[in-house]
Amino acid sequence: MGEMRERVWGVISERGCEAAGVDYAEAARLVRELREARISGLCIVTDVVARQLASAQTRGDEPSQTKATPIAR
Repeated sequence: MGEMRERVWGVISERGCEAAGVDYAEAARLVRELREARISGLCIVTDVVARQLASAQTRGDEPSQTKATPIAR
């Protein structure tokens, strides 16, 4: 359970990277907030995956026209 408290989690959605470098409780809270805002495609992923998605969006590798800005730690 120790890794649940580590800041190794991220949240992605249909918009892209919503957060990176958060603990699991923060990620779960953000997912609830985004769900209430009717954002789809929500997933809690490892920080590595979230940052890779954010990097791909910055480079323009993502075919989506929507560019999400990751939430800083």
